[in-house]
Amino acid sequence: ETKVLPSVGLAYRPFDGATLRASYSETVARPSFREMGYYVTIQPGTDERFLGNPQLTLSEVKSWDARAEYLRGELGDLVAFSAFYKVVSDPIESIILRNPLDFDSGSAALFRTYFNNSNTARLFGIEIEARKSFDFVRQLGFDFPGIDALDYFSIGGNFSYIDARVGRTEAELARSRPYYSVVPGDDFRFARLSSKRRLFGQPEWIGNADVSFNHPDWGTDVTLAVFAISDVLDAAGSVSLDGGGNPAAFTLDRYFDSYHQLDLIAGQEIWKGVTLKFSVKNLTNTARRRIYDRKQTAQ
Repeated sequence: ETKVLPSVGLAYRPFDGATLRASYSETVARPSFREMGYYVTIQPGTDERFLGNPQLTLSEVKSWDARAEYLRGELGDLVAFSAFYKVVSDPIESIILRNPLDFDSGSAALFRTYFNNSNTARLFGIEIEARKSFDFVRQLGFDFPGIDALDYFSIGGNFSYIDARVGRTEAELARSRPYYSVVPGDDFRFARLSSKRRLFGQPEWIGNADVSFNHPDWGTDVTLAVFAISDVLDAAGSVSLDGGGNPAAFTLDRYFDSYHQLDLIAGQEIWKGVTLKFSVKNLTNTARRRIYDRKQTAQ
């Protein structure tokens, strides 16, 4: 396919250090070979089976972005606020299916594949970002040996909130109704499947924070960083039909649970632009679980 993908950006500087930015762009999301390949593969480290879908098509994405930032000083003190809005046509999503030829009630009868969701996905997000060097200690009038070294330390971070929703198809809602019937005494919280759900692969929030030391004269850069993310939809659930076209099995939406980790990254220039880097990931040894949608389950 040949696509014409326009983009336009505007930047305005109302005063020294401040910049206002706005942009519009169009792009496409292409399926990977694994998502399209019609053969079964196994996810390393698990017994999960994947089956590609050769009928996948491109997803068209339209994006509107705005950002206001203020940069101060030679050390790069920064505060910024961003917002974005995206519309995704026919998003590619992962779905869990039950093999109709396998009557095992366990996970061995499940496999994952990919499909183009015919409902348009809409994403709205905001981000707050800031960075401050420790030179303010000296500016406050403190004076002690080695205080100049604080100028090379900085603290920073960003936090993003993302509202990414996509509608369920009418067929999906209709097939799920037998599993949400309510009788006297039942909790009406489970009276029906919600008409919308989280978009595949999109978190609700992401947070980063770090303390860094950067000495350009020494060529030394050390960062201690923490990363946190909310639960992320790993695969949409589905309702499988029997030979007569009746609902036979229901699989819930599955998520990766919220997660955080602490990383240490260090770099040292050893000779004229040649840098040696060293990193230790996940110092907290945090594990991440797979969970089912909390709005569809009691515990």
